[in-house]
Amino acid sequence: MADPAATEAHPIPWPLRAYGLEPRRLVPLEKTALGVGLAFTFIVFLISLWDIGRYAGIDFRNRIVGARVLLTGQDPYAFEWQPGMPLELLDPCHDNLVHRLTAPPPTLFLYATLAPLPYKMERLASFVLEWLALLAGIAILSRTITDHRQRVVFLLTAVLFFVLSGFWRMHVERGQVYVFHLLVLSAGAAACLRRNMNSWTGGILFGIAALMRLNYLLLAPAFLLLRQWKTGLGSVLTFILCVLATLPLLPSGSWQSYLRVGDQYYLTLWAPERLPPRTPPAHEGPVEDVDFRNALDDVSSTSFAVLYQTWRQGSPLPLVDLGLISKGIMVLLSVTLLGLLALRRNEPPPPRLTLALLVAFALDTEFFLPHRWGYVDVVLLLPLALLWPFLWDNRTASHVAVGILLVGFISGMCLVPQLSLYYATLLRSWLVMGSLTGLAVVCWLRRGEDYPGTAVKVTA
Repeated sequence: MADPAATEAHPIPWPLRAYGLEPRRLVPLEKTALGVGLAFTFIVFLISLWDIGRYAGIDFRNRIVGARVLLTGQDPYAFEWQPGMPLELLDPCHDNLVHRLTAPPPTLFLYATLAPLPYKMERLASFVLEWLALLAGIAILSRTITDHRQRVVFLLTAVLFFVLSGFWRMHVERGQVYVFHLLVLSAGAAACLRRNMNSWTGGILFGIAALMRLNYLLLAPAFLLLRQWKTGLGSVLTFILCVLATLPLLPSGSWQSYLRVGDQYYLTLWAPERLPPRTPPAHEGPVEDVDFRNALDDVSSTSFAVLYQTWRQGSPLPLVDLGLISKGIMVLLSVTLLGLLALRRNEPPPPRLTLALLVAFALDTEFFLPHRWGYVDVVLLLPLALLWPFLWDNRTASHVAVGILLVGFISGMCLVPQLSLYYATLLRSWLVMGSLTGLAVVCWLRRGEDYPGTAVKVTA
């Protein structure tokens, strides 16, 4: 441990302190690697800044328009732009079968804070906030790792497989929201680590995450089952109170419309003929001085429903109700998690492993939504960080998990020409999340043994 007097005499620069790095403990190779990582991060930052000046941010557009429509008192999930209406309410990126807005109503209130601004200014604000959220999320997670060498390797891994990845560039170019999920969930996990799992702050943050993504509600009953009352009640009360507080501000039927759009997305995959066609808006040309025809190459969906339909083509697999099956699997995952927790309710493993198991299953449910686009993988930083000490354990399960993780990450980065964008993205998402979930379950089922990272606490 560093000498406090020496540290006070030679204060650690803020950027290093934010990520829990101590310069005197870094060997030359680590310093060089971190410097190269920082240089490449700056290059990626400049590329993504160039992207937002050239491309339209087509995913960001539907949420901004939804927020603006909400402020006019209309149902944002059923709104159809008509000639003569303000162009600020037009989403020119039309889908012939379903409404493009899929963000929950509470999320739209966050976008409403930006809604009055010109669109280009909103895009710049989103760009800055997304980058700040990623850097802050990595900082929070790295500081939960006590071993300094492991912390350095985690930071380099985050730079190599996340910051430099194509899916992060796509996330920023599209103006997506998942990095904010990462930030809120990471802050909640860090708060729980500080308080031995029982934290009002952590519960509130997990409740906010559930408002942004409904499948994170799974965390609340899990904490309650573990008798972590502050965290569980904090999650439940935050979610319920915020929903109730926003109900008077929402047009009638908005929640029903939101849920109906989700069901329609399932139908587009297995029974599109049951959906009436939607007429595109009668407008051509730029909107708010932005050409929405410009976008990076499309991303691929890694959801189970898309995978099943892809494999069904040219195979004997039957046509099934993918919405019903996907929801059933999500329920099965939830029951499995609660069963695992009940199995060790009176002999709980360390908080870090418990959080890793909860987070892994919550993120697993996302694979059974109608779509799970490749840029959602930014949230995988959280289970990766929580399981980081376990990946260093000298056990077969850890070695297998590390091998699968590397195959997944490398597939996503290097094998697109050989496998196609769809299968390279599919391998990355499923292998990385599958290996982390498997390792969490294997470690959870161990009894009477020491766990790596048992003494892990968040650094001040």
